[in-house]
Amino acid sequence: MTKTFAIIAAAGSGTRFGGDKMTTPLCGTPVVVRTITAFQQSPLISGIIVAASENNRAAIETLCKIYSLDKVACVIQGGETRAETVQLALSHIPSETKLVAVQDGARPLVTAELIARVIAAAKEIGAALPVVPVRDTIKEISSNGIQTPNRDCLFAAQTPQVFDLAKYREIITNDAVSDDSTLFEQARLPVTTIDGDPRNIKITTADDLLTATAFLTGKTDSKLRIGHGYDAHRLVEGRRLVLCGVDVPFERGLLGHSDADAAFHAVTDALLGAAGLPDIGNIFPDHDPKWKDANSGDLLAFAAKMSRERGFTVMSADVTIIAERPKLSPFIPQMRGNLAAALGVSADCVNVKATTEEGLGFAERGISAHSVVLLTTQ
Repeated sequence: MTKTFAIIAAAGSGTRFGGDKMTTPLCGTPVVVRTITAFQQSPLISGIIVAASENNRAAIETLCKIYSLDKVACVIQGGETRAETVQLALSHIPSETKLVAVQDGARPLVTAELIARVIAAAKEIGAALPVVPVRDTIKEISSNGIQTPNRDCLFAAQTPQVFDLAKYREIITNDAVSDDSTLFEQARLPVTTIDGDPRNIKITTADDLLTATAFLTGKTDSKLRIGHGYDAHRLVEGRRLVLCGVDVPFERGLLGHSDADAAFHAVTDALLGAAGLPDIGNIFPDHDPKWKDANSGDLLAFAAKMSRERGFTVMSADVTIIAERPKLSPFIPQMRGNLAAALGVSADCVNVKATTEEGLGFAERGISAHSVVLLTTQ
């Protein structure tokens, strides 16, 4: 069997979408997970390289583990342009590979049937892509006025686009091209097209997400669930101070059966509450020796897995830590990254804040945290 690797291009900025569309849930499953899964399940694909952005790389790595996407050889950081991103990914593909399939990470409705047809066409010609007819009349507007090209000759390009890997490596450049087949066209190499899939849409704006939802479910409504969590622990000598998975230098730490991470405990309770599950004390009881000194990030990740099994996806998580001392602002970025990783989402889906009680209450003797988590499901 011809060895084919797939490159999932997921390094876009998401500016027009208004956030990281790759980790945004689509009918309860992140967009990029749906895309990768189609290639994971294709018997024609030997391995997958995911090219992510700096902001979502850690989240996508976590999602690949959570969803057991074991064909993913690695998740790399993409470049500034589509061409640079693909070039970086190509360097990770084994030399014995014959074909490479380049797929937009934001096309989550791609099917195994379409993947198979494009690969078959590329084996014959060396370069193939799916296209669909343009349905609207197109107007070309310039300083010379308005022109109307013949709609019968216009087609919209889709992905995956599949190429002979050796030829692709010979011609790839950093030119700002909108799709990979353009490089073959410019090099005057043969390119063939096949019938695409009208449902194989690209998620560019929030409206596209609604369209994809309608294709999958026949409806556009989603259910939102919100949960609130609170936790507090006393400060004592001889204990580490752990907050959102960060070891904070301080002369005292929080007393508890686990690592006593009040922030992660608050988020865990908020998540469990939103998912309609028992609270943290029931799932991880403090009389069970296996939770002694447990890493609270692992507990949160386990709770997130439980919520996913009930069909929920985290939309956002917000936690406020209340402490008089120490000063926590230098640790907030790392805390935020740890929180996103534990939940399996991108950093722009979570927030961590710290405040004091101005010397008025409990924060003189301990540290507490409040959290709100928003879940969605179809």
